[in-house]
Amino acid sequence: ADIVQVGSAYYAFTGSHTLTIDSTTGNAYAQYLSVDNSGIHSITMNQTGGALSTSAHEYIGSSGTGSYTQSGGLHDVAGILYLGYNAGSNGSYTLSGSGSVSAGNERIGYNGTGSFIQSGGTHSVTTSLELGAFSTANGSYDLINGNLTTYQERIGNYGVGNFTQSGGTHDVTYNLYLGTKSGSSGTYNLDGGTLSVVGNIFTGDGSSAINIDGGTLSVGGGNGSIEAEFFRLGYDTGTSGSHTLSGTGSLTTFAQHIGEYGTGTFTQSGGSNSATWFYVGLFPTGVGSYDLTNGGLATTYQFIGQLGSGSFTQSGGSNTTQDLTLGDSTDGDGSYDLSGTGSLIADYVYIGDYGTGSFTQSGGTHDVANNLYLGYNTTGDGSYNLGGTGSLTVTGAEFIGVDGAGSFTQNGGTHDVANSFHLGLNSTSSGSYELINGCL
Repeated sequence: ADIVQVGSAYYAFTGSHTLTIDSTTGNAYAQYLSVDNSGIHSITMNQTGGALSTSAHEYIGSSGTGSYTQSGGLHDVAGILYLGYNAGSNGSYTLSGSGSVSAGNERIGYNGTGSFIQSGGTHSVTTSLELGAFSTANGSYDLINGNLTTYQERIGNYGVGNFTQSGGTHDVTYNLYLGTKSGSSGTYNLDGGTLSVVGNIFTGDGSSAINIDGGTLSVGGGNGSIEAEFFRLGYDTGTSGSHTLSGTGSLTTFAQHIGEYGTGTFTQSGGSNSATWFYVGLFPTGVGSYDLTNGGLATTYQFIGQLGSGSFTQSGGSNTTQDLTLGDSTDGDGSYDLSGTGSLIADYVYIGDYGTGSFTQSGGTHDVANNLYLGYNTTGDGSYNLGGTGSLTVTGAEFIGVDGAGSFTQNGGTHDVANSFHLGLNSTSSGSYELINGCL
């Protein structure tokens, strides 16, 4: 490969393309640029200053291995910047310092492996940024610092895409897509910095996940929609992730983990949130909290304190689920606080399944379409405290102590059970009911 030095800029290139050096400005121009070595060695282009412009496309790792390192200067690609163009190739780009790179489109992992590491500088993509474009591709982006601005992003188009952000600002002026096509995989890890999507976040036919262990996520100015197969807050041990859903925003997922291994906090003051599987405090080190003041939450299975510690506070809005479980496993500890104008509707409610569960209601309405269980299994310990203006209606049967310990204290409110009412059902159980005030 030839080495061309222009001031403080170094350009290494191969192939039959022409690199033109402006004798007056010292800037470099080319129609196409390929940084590639198909042998056992790698080739690197190092830019520390100056300006490089290509009027068509650039290939970093076309059939072999190539890398581009930029710590200063300007780099402009009018067409497409490819990292890892053909299957088996490997292309990498490192941006730092005061470097500035812009491209019409970018494919990080086109058919091969591509990686982009940004620890500084500015990076802009006019049209589309894709990680893992085709099925053989694997693309990754690591944003540590600096600014990235794109119009549209696809993380995992047909292949595998992973975006990790630990700092800096990431602005998407249209939509962000995760796991677009069948067989693809797209993951966004937000550990720090700010991710702002003007449009929406969509999931396709592949697998997708959003893991938030820090930083700030804004979608549609708070009114946008987020779609993902998995949505996790506090994904790793020792981390803390939070999310706020407000206005007319929406979140649609297969599973939500609020406090998976770390600490997760979800605040909903509007909009709609839906999931098949919903966990607050999933694993033993997980601590999760959910605060619902307005808007709607709809799930199929809802676990507050599955293996970890979970708390749900509702003073407004609606929460609808098929099964609600507080304290699912022996180590699980789950609590629910219902007040104000909140509405909770569930088919079955388990307070203290194998673990510890507590329900406090001072207002709102709690409707159980089938059965309510307190202290379901032998290790289960469930308690219910009803007071104030709270209203509890059980259309099926109520069991206070099935195989475990159950206790109910009523100091106000109304409590209606349409079917049978049981205290200490089986020989291993204990059940108690204290009526101080209110109506049973």
